[in-house]
Amino acid sequence: TQQMQKQIESYGPYMSISKDMMLLHAKPGKSQNYRAPGMSLIRFRHPIEFDRNTNISYVFSLYSPDFDLHLNALTQLTEILSNNKLLSQFKSAQSPEGIAHVIKTTYK
Repeated sequence: TQQMQKQIESYGPYMSISKDMMLLHAKPGKSQNYRAPGMSLIRFRHPIEFDRNTNISYVFSLYSPDFDLHLNALTQLTEILSNNKLLSQFKSAQSPEGIAHVIKTTYK
C-alpha cells in the first residue's frame, strides 16, 4: 500500500526480518481497504537489492483492520520463521501450494 511505501522511503529497508526476508506492514486501523486480515507473499527467483547490505528473496505483506488481528498474524508468522524445521520446509517449497501447505499444517 502507499502507507508501506512511504515507510520504506522514509526509513529505508528497516523491515528486513532476516538476511533474505522483509515484512512490509503498516499500522493497523479502520480502513476502507482492509475489511479482513490477510497476508501476501512475493518470492523472487533472484534476490532484489534494497541496499548494499540487504538482498531480499521473500517479501511478506501483512494487512489488518484491527490491532489484535494484526498482532495475531505477526505472532503466527514469527513462530514459523523462528522454527528452523518450518523455515527449512518453507524455503524448500517449490510452489505457492507448497508454501501454503507449510502454513496450514502449522495452524490446523
